Amino acid sequence: MDGAQLRACLEAEVDELHAQGNIDSLIKQHYQYLGQYYKVRPFFYKNVLKFDRFMVVLAMLANYYDEHLPSLSKVRELCLQRGYLSKNSLESYFSFFIISGYMEVTHHPDDRRLRIYRPSVRAMAEAVNIVSAYYFPALGMTDTCDGSAKVSGRTVEAFFRGFKRILDADITLDMLLPESRWLINRDGGHMPMLALFVEALEKQAKAGSGCKRSSYGEMSAGLAVSSTHLIRLVREGETKGYFTTARSTLELSESFMQLVRKMMLINFAITRVSIRLGEQHTGQ
Repeated sequence: MDGAQLRACLEAEVDELHAQGNIDSLIKQHYQYLGQYYKVRPFFYKNVLKFDRFMVVLAMLANYYDEHLPSLSKVRELCLQRGYLSKNSLESYFSFFIISGYMEVTHHPDDRRLRIYRPSVRAMAEAVNIVSAYYFPALGMTDTCDGSAKVSGRTVEAFFRGFKRILDADITLDMLLPESRWLINRDGGHMPMLALFVEALEKQAKAGSGCKRSSYGEMSAGLAVSSTHLIRLVREGETKGYFTTARSTLELSESFMQLVRKMMLINFAITRVSIRLGEQHTGQ
């Protein structure tokens, strides 16, 4: 399947998910799933979910399942080419994973200049958590809202094998929806965005579209980011027409709500297509 076919496949999945008419419920489920892991390891997820860093993690795992001897140099080359992080930042990020026990590194058997890596058991546990948070909502399995269900190791492998095809074709979220990047390439990744989105849904269901600004403190504590971080996000969004602030309230525009829905539809579509491609590749 070439890039054009992959893009068409993703677009078809987005249309199918949209036609189901329950995207808000799926987004809330994803937020609840990821939120429970985030609360246990907030500083880890705050850093890892920042979009550029998250893409490095996905590239590492995709390359790990795709290569017999996965090298860090190949991951570095791709990430530099895509502009995810600078060379120095990538080396620091790799060092973080090694020192923290998420990655094991050895020398290539035929070329000691190359570093061969593998994710540790600890890293794979986090990979299961993250894939689960996308997998169950993407398949519309709303009976797993308590977050206790976990995907199997085979599903994780299928996802990353398939995602490697999407990554190689450069049809990731930032390419399909460039206007989303300002929102997710910051500490916490898309979690602050989802927190605002879900809170707005809940307040709309009660009695209005306003979202109390006093919730910043509670949100920032739960996401391990500062209130200033959230305020900056809102101020930037205000200049783009996504938010309106007035005294003690923050109102989210319909364009913001639609942007979040588009982003998550694409994320869920990528999950579905990746797993399908990975299953075909592994002959499941």
